[in-house]
Amino acid sequence: MKFTNLHQLAKGINGFADGGLRRHALAEIEHAKWRLWNGLTERGIVGLIHLEHWAEARCFQHIPSLKKLALTPPETIRYRELNADSMPDYGKRYRAGQRISAGFAESAVNEIIAKRMVKKQQMRWNRHTVQRFLDVRIHVLNGSLEDAFRHWLKGFRPVADQTQLALSA
Repeated sequence: MKFTNLHQLAKGINGFADGGLRRHALAEIEHAKWRLWNGLTERGIVGLIHLEHWAEARCFQHIPSLKKLALTPPETIRYRELNADSMPDYGKRYRAGQRISAGFAESAVNEIIAKRMVKKQQMRWNRHTVQRFLDVRIHVLNGSLEDAFRHWLKGFRPVADQTQLALSA
């Protein structure tokens, strides 16, 4: 998201010199993003610092969009530093054949929760009721609800003896 903000600011740069300023800013942002996502953290941060200094140059003081652009790289760098331990090296993961997207996890969560947890629902949830709901929902999706009830409620519908079923048939 931080790079999306940078992109939007760079796209707003006026078309001075046939759009050269805009192209330069967008290219620098892409280079920094690529470096950060591929494990070249220091080079990516240096690129953002260069972008900041370039946008603050005296010759550009008359361009308001560059002034705004100069304020954003320090915020992006600070965010990167504060969250460095939770940001994977996507290039390394990709080369190792590992997932680089959380889409599979989001899809599973959406399937489990479905429409029950969205803001449009009138039901209110708290920590205790939502856990029970999720337990039941997962067992329904796994096809193990009856076994779960046997575990939760002693004496719930005992497992049918396979030999009795065969004799009665």
